[in-house]
Amino acid sequence: MVLTARQPLTLEAFAMARTGVPELHEMTMDGQVMRMRAISNLALPAGQAVVLRPGGHHLMLTQLQEPLTEGEVLQLTLKLRTADGKVVTQAISVPVKAHMMMPSGGASATTPSGMAAQPAAHQHHHGMAH
Repeated sequence: MVLTARQPLTLEAFAMARTGVPELHEMTMDGQVMRMRAISNLALPAGQAVVLRPGGHHLMLTQLQEPLTEGEVLQLTLKLRTADGKVVTQAISVPVKAHMMMPSGGASATTPSGMAAQPAAHQHHHGMAH
């Protein structure tokens, strides 16, 4: 998914009812080895698209209570912090696609907290009414 904030925001966490331990992750190359690790937050600079995808920054869903089914829509809540320290939450809908059975995904949302979330394949980015 692609997140575009109207104002500087920091993605600090996310939640989904069906996951025990949701984590923000990043993958980096260490020589010839790709390493994945949990991160505490992700900066979302104003007006800059931040891409979440396999092989880079992504949302990791662990300890699912039941398998994902292609075609269902997951309801996620993003926890964001503004530059002045205010915590805001943003609900987004993420359609499950066959390629999401590994770390991957796409989302489509337009929201009031100053951020846009759109499928990574969609290159037109709107400001939000994250």
